[in-house]
Amino acid sequence: MIFLQLQRLIAAGIVVLVAALLLRWLWDITMPQLFHLPKASYWQVVRLLLILGIAAETVLLIVAQLTSLGPLL
Repeated sequence: MIFLQLQRLIAAGIVVLVAALLLRWLWDITMPQLFHLPKASYWQVVRLLLILGIAAETVLLIVAQLTSLGPLL
């Protein structure tokens, strides 16, 4: 049981690592050319992923709360 939880934790860490690297690469090839923004460091991208995750979770919670209320009219 503990081994399975450890595997899931390691897998989640790998997903975050790969997502951050992918987002950094996409940022670095797109944003400087389009908007003249500087290239992003790895840790800036990790923080950006955290912000996006928190924002997405908040939106999902709001939508779930609104849909549980039923029709507003």
